[in-house]
Amino acid sequence: PVHDDDDDDDDALITDAITGKRYRALRHEEAESLSDHLLSLWMRAGPGRGAELPVDSYKESVLEAVRASQVVVMVVITGCGKTTRIPRFLLEGQVRRVRRAECNILVTQPRRISAVSVAHRVAQEMGPALRHCVGYQVRLESRPPERSGGALLFLTVGVLLRKLQSNPGLQGISHVIVDEVHERDVNTDLLLALLLSSIKNNPDLRVLLMSATGDTQRLSQYFGGCPVVHVPGFMHPVQARFLEEVLTEMGRPTPPRRDREEEKEVAPDLDLVADVIDHIHSNREPGKDAFRADRRGRAGRCQPGHSYHLFPRKQLDRMAVFPVPEILRTPLESVIIQAKIHCPHSKAVDFLAQVLDSPDSQVVRVAVKSLMDIGVLDAAENLTPLGERVACMSCDPRLGKALVLSALFSCVLPVLSVAACLTRDPFYNSMQNRALVSKAKAALSGSSCSDHLVFSRVVQSWKELQGRESKQEFLDQYTLSGASLRFIHGLMQQFGENLCEAGLLDASAECLRLSSGLNQHSQQEQLVKAVLIAGLYPHLIQVKRGTVTKGGRYRPENLSYRTESGPVLLHRSSANRGNPDLSSRWLTFFSAVKSNGQVFIRDSSVVHPLALLLLTDCDLSERGNARPNHSVLLPGHSLIRWEFSPHVWELLWDLRTSLQAMIHRSLRRCDRRSTSGGCKDSELVALLVELLNNTDPEPGSDQEEFSTENIRSDRL
Repeated sequence: PVHDDDDDDDDALITDAITGKRYRALRHEEAESLSDHLLSLWMRAGPGRGAELPVDSYKESVLEAVRASQVVVMVVITGCGKTTRIPRFLLEGQVRRVRRAECNILVTQPRRISAVSVAHRVAQEMGPALRHCVGYQVRLESRPPERSGGALLFLTVGVLLRKLQSNPGLQGISHVIVDEVHERDVNTDLLLALLLSSIKNNPDLRVLLMSATGDTQRLSQYFGGCPVVHVPGFMHPVQARFLEEVLTEMGRPTPPRRDREEEKEVAPDLDLVADVIDHIHSNREPGKDAFRADRRGRAGRCQPGHSYHLFPRKQLDRMAVFPVPEILRTPLESVIIQAKIHCPHSKAVDFLAQVLDSPDSQVVRVAVKSLMDIGVLDAAENLTPLGERVACMSCDPRLGKALVLSALFSCVLPVLSVAACLTRDPFYNSMQNRALVSKAKAALSGSSCSDHLVFSRVVQSWKELQGRESKQEFLDQYTLSGASLRFIHGLMQQFGENLCEAGLLDASAECLRLSSGLNQHSQQEQLVKAVLIAGLYPHLIQVKRGTVTKGGRYRPENLSYRTESGPVLLHRSSANRGNPDLSSRWLTFFSAVKSNGQVFIRDSSVVHPLALLLLTDCDLSERGNARPNHSVLLPGHSLIRWEFSPHVWELLWDLRTSLQAMIHRSLRRCDRRSTSGGCKDSELVALLVELLNNTDPEPGSDQEEFSTENIRSDRL
């Protein structure tokens, strides 16, 4: 493909999946010229292959299978060289045949590190003259081939899903290789469903599904009974050790037997894992076992090896032959948004019914309802203006909503930090240093009562420090990971670019500068937490003082925590755990985990009750009573009740209506240059900041009403 800014044909709307530029099909004379150039280049370079691998002797069989069928499932034994050699077989086979210029191959990898390392390996084997034909594209990093035509691009599944948004038929691509398809993560299952559509719309496209194991016959049936090709490999003998043998070898007593239910729920003993690694390092022969003991599939690739399994041998027989696909055990909100991007006119239930292992329809409906509750989908399951912006964000929809709102309320930087840190923890969290991390979080949280502001303070402080020594001292003081913080910074850059794609920013670099207008209110921590509750709602916790023990004793100093779904506990990783001086009776949170029948909240922030009233999308109902005040309730949310004088309630209602109108108005416009609401919007945000900063969020009453006696009407 070539790129011509003056070309206005339909293909100009399609993005080249290799280069990311605008796509246009090659004209006949261009294809001829490029084909001749590629052939002469390959003939002169005569690229070598390096060491002989088992798959090399099956080159012609692989090429013939792919030529004969649009989709091929290939079962290739681990260690035979499938990942590095088969893509090259296809590229070289096409370049030496007639359709050279049309040959562009995408190879997906489940992890970014494998995509990068395999691309480097293949480029090195092809030599200096052809290295420019090979590239990679992963999250936060991209080095594509110099141009389309005779190109090979390694990429993660998530990146290919994004490419399908702007090129659903994969025009200009000759082959897609989905490697490690047996891992069955959510993105891979979504990709397979979309490739079914792509091959119908693009009959020249060839799809090769490579699996080391797994239920390959089901894959074949999914693609209309496509052929399954077996390529044998060779594995050196591997000696397997299970928990009993491992403990005996280390001179430790064998643990007591557990019943089946206990075996399912038992968590991995991280101390034992560390001790086993140390044992292998100290006692096994050098070279033979280094990284030849992480699992059986790796241990015998190059020489005889050992595999260590930290569960009893009998438990192996009770394990499932194939793992449960991720799509059947994970929240579906992000998947549904992806489905709406690719197939906007399909109902979520109908689209997900087409994947290889369809989730239960009721689970899908619950996820759809959740997206409707946060304003991402409307009643007809269409993306709302908010949903269209959230769909641009490469993160959880609730975090995406918070990021979108942060642009409207000019507090982008701290919310970027929070979203990135909730994706990658900046702390060295382990069983050994848990106490140190808790102490560090408590110091960083201060009076904010917020895990999320801890993240923001960590990122901003680390960025402001100059010099390697001062940065390292900061990392050591607060038990932080420099590698994680660098990755977090990259995520923040990506989320900033997402905000640009959503039309909310002019330049992504501006959102990372604290002095930017986009961060005018980034130092207003009450507002930042208000934006978080606006994004994360209905993730809300009510805090009550006083608990009753199982023995019936009342403990007035203890705190209890409750969501609409029932009681919860704060996880030990939260800075708010054990804090008796929370400044409000309301907390918001992002993630929760269930363990041993209890729900633990991993992160939380105290939020001002007025932030909940003014910035969430909740429905309100007013109820008069005998007293001069009015009660305001959230239907379906029995935790929440306010009591206001009629005059104050009227003023707050006007402010709430104005703020929501400002949000809706901004989201309906196309780009940041036209979303400025001028003085009116700025005054609204400034008024909200003043209100949050100058009203008491915790009047000290044991009742569940929020007092507004200290709100002056002139401030509203």
